[in-house]
Amino acid sequence: MHTERYLDSLNSSGKVAEIAEVPVGFLPNFLLQWRLLSPMRWATQGTIDATKLALAKGVGINLGGGYHHARPDAGGGFCFYADIPLAIKKLRETNPNLAVMYVDLDAHQGNGVEWCMDGDPNWYTLDCYKERNYPYQRDGKYPTQKIDKPLTERSIYCENCTESGVRATCQNCNTKYLQSLREALPAALNEFQQKHSKKPDLIFYNAGTDCFESDRLGGMNVNRQGIIDRDEFVFQQAQTNNIPICMTTSGGYTSESASLIGASIINLHQKGLLTHP
Repeated sequence: MHTERYLDSLNSSGKVAEIAEVPVGFLPNFLLQWRLLSPMRWATQGTIDATKLALAKGVGINLGGGYHHARPDAGGGFCFYADIPLAIKKLRETNPNLAVMYVDLDAHQGNGVEWCMDGDPNWYTLDCYKERNYPYQRDGKYPTQKIDKPLTERSIYCENCTESGVRATCQNCNTKYLQSLREALPAALNEFQQKHSKKPDLIFYNAGTDCFESDRLGGMNVNRQGIIDRDEFVFQQAQTNNIPICMTTSGGYTSESASLIGASIINLHQKGLLTHP
C-alpha cells in the first residue's frame, strides 16, 4: 500500500512531526515509534480485522483508525497509514470484485482514500466535509477527488448560515445536516445499485466526531444527539438493506469525543443495530 521510500521516511522524527502537525521533531525516533506509530499500526490492523468481521458477522467496529488523509507516498493531517484502502486490498485478495460504498462523515475530506482508490470501478464515495477546512488545497492530481455524491458545506448548513457565513451553534444547521444525510445516503445506495446492478458488498463508514459543535478543528455545528442520530441512521440503512458495515472512528479533537463515541455505540446496541439477521 505504501512505498518503501515513504515508510523509510518515518524513521525521521522531523517527518513524523510534519505529518502529525505537532512539534515532536526533537524527540528520538524510537520514542515516536513506540508511543505514536506502533499504536497506529495496531489500529491499522484493527481496521483490517473489523472489515473481516463485518463480512463474517454483518457489523465490525474499530475504536480507532480511519486515517483518511494518508496515501501511498505521503501522510498528512495526523494520518500515517492508509488503513482503509489497505483493509479493502486485503479483502480483495479473496474477493477481487468486492464492491464498496465509502461513507465519510468526518469533518475533513477523505482525500487520501480517494487518492488510493481513484479509478476503482467497484468503489463509490459519499463524503460530507467542511469545504474550507483541511486539506486546504485539494490534491492537484485529482482536483475533484472523484466523489460520486459530495455532501459538503453547501448542503449541510441552513440558508441563514450559508448566506451569512456565520458558523455559530445553530439548531437549524443540525437539523439540515441530518436531513441532507437522510436524503443523500438512500439516493447513493440507489445510484450504486443502478450502476452495479447489485447492492454494495460492504459499507465502509468513517464516522469522525470532529463535526461536533465544540470541536475547533472540525468547525461544524452538529450537536451530541445529532451525531448519535447520524450513526444510527447509517447503521439502519445498512441493516435495512442487509449490507455488512464496517465503522472506524477517525477524527475527534475534544475531551468529549471518547464519551460521545461510547454513547453512540451503546445506542446502536440498544437499537439492535450491531447484529444483522
